[in-house]
Amino acid sequence: MIDIFFISIYHRGSLYGTGNYLKAIRQNLGNNFRFHHVQLEHEEFNEYTTLKKEKKEYIYIPKPLNTLPKKSLDYEKKYLKSVSRLLNQEILKYKNVILHINEVLLIDSLKENLNCKIVFTAHSIWWKFYLNGNKKKFFIAWKNNNFDPRIKNSTIGIGKREQNLLLQSDKIICVTKNAKFFFKKTYGIDEKKIKVIYNGIENPKNKKYPILETKIKMGFSPNDKIILFVGRLDYGKGLEFLIDSFSEIYKETPNIKLVVIGDGNFEKYISLCNKIASRVVFTGRICKTDLYKYYQIAAIGVIPSLYEQCSYVAIEMMYHSLPMIVAAVDGLDEIFQHNFTALKVKVNEDKYGELFIDKLQLNNHLHSLLLDEKKGKQLGINARIFALKHFTLERMLSQTIDVYKGLF
Repeated sequence: MIDIFFISIYHRGSLYGTGNYLKAIRQNLGNNFRFHHVQLEHEEFNEYTTLKKEKKEYIYIPKPLNTLPKKSLDYEKKYLKSVSRLLNQEILKYKNVILHINEVLLIDSLKENLNCKIVFTAHSIWWKFYLNGNKKKFFIAWKNNNFDPRIKNSTIGIGKREQNLLLQSDKIICVTKNAKFFFKKTYGIDEKKIKVIYNGIENPKNKKYPILETKIKMGFSPNDKIILFVGRLDYGKGLEFLIDSFSEIYKETPNIKLVVIGDGNFEKYISLCNKIASRVVFTGRICKTDLYKYYQIAAIGVIPSLYEQCSYVAIEMMYHSLPMIVAAVDGLDEIFQHNFTALKVKVNEDKYGELFIDKLQLNNHLHSLLLDEKKGKQLGINARIFALKHFTLERMLSQTIDVYKGLF
């Protein structure tokens, strides 16, 4: 029997990709494993709390009641030292224990005080979130060793923290080859420690809805062509570039609508739509059933991210045979084949290294798929076939379980 202590911190990302990953592992590990979910910095509990649901243990460790700034190194060190003491009383009950970490943490105290193996899943390359994928800024700081580990989320502290976690982990799961290559080349991580396991989902067995009738029930006209964006509303997801392109092409295609699904900075993105307000729908976060309806009625799915690894949204769109336009960046560039499973759009950079989507190319791709439905349909069919081979839940779980077993 192997006990998996799955470590996460509550934040918006945990409602999206990391949350999907957690749910898949929690529900499908099998009889040879016990699952314990440890949630750090929890806001709903004022004290250390353990609960059991359906033979699984949930451990909630609240934020500490102190005056240290949350983003300081002292805060994190003291907090994780307390976490290690609390977890030790749980871990000592079991023989074969794995701490499966899904956040970039200072794990020194966990490594020193807990008798367990450590697995880290790199759902993203951490510094890209804080630098919006700006490689120039990162490598200048990295080359000059200009990193201050005392600052938790500063643009000059992130690289060393990420490297430290990778070096101390017993096994690293990367969700793309792109991440593995970066960790090996830049951080000097032994590739023998790294296993590439693509994310996977269960083949959706959702009801097939009649498209025209469903459009009408959801408030659209039968002839509306829906361009779909799904993701967090923040700069790195590239929504403002899609809005910019949509603002130009809608004049030539009067029956298109842009649907934005996700939460975040609504005020910013709604303000960008002032001149096209009647053409844009913001739904907020919605349930899977409604999301899958949008996948069925949409004409095009667009993922214009400035950085991305193995996107669950991309996989879901592929499973639904949705014609897609994706940014040719990181994991998206690795996963998709241009003109076969999607249309790729270039990601350019200015003289300061700031990234932006090639608007002309995005406009052209949108025009192409809106005018040539046969082309879009074939892209969707090809993408679904590819996803059914490479991005299955069974494959992801089997390879993850092999990683767990290989540590003992």
